[in-house]
Amino acid sequence: MFASWAYGLIFFAIVAINHKYGKPWSEARQQNHQHARARKTRYETHRQAEKKEFRERRAKRRQAKREEELEGQRLEG
Repeated sequence: MFASWAYGLIFFAIVAINHKYGKPWSEARQQNHQHARARKTRYETHRQAEKKEFRERRAKRRQAKREEELEGQRLEG
């Protein structure tokens, strides 16, 4: 009788400690999803910045090429 009471008390203590200090699985999963969302946001922001920088460099190259062609036409004409 005492042994079953002791086992019940130990089990209850483990559950209480886990509830106080441990994370339930749903919260841990939700936190993991939050980290994944943050990581995805950082990736997309970085990728958008890279695309913008690429577009700006491409526009500068095209502008330089256009000016070079106009300069060549002026020298010929």
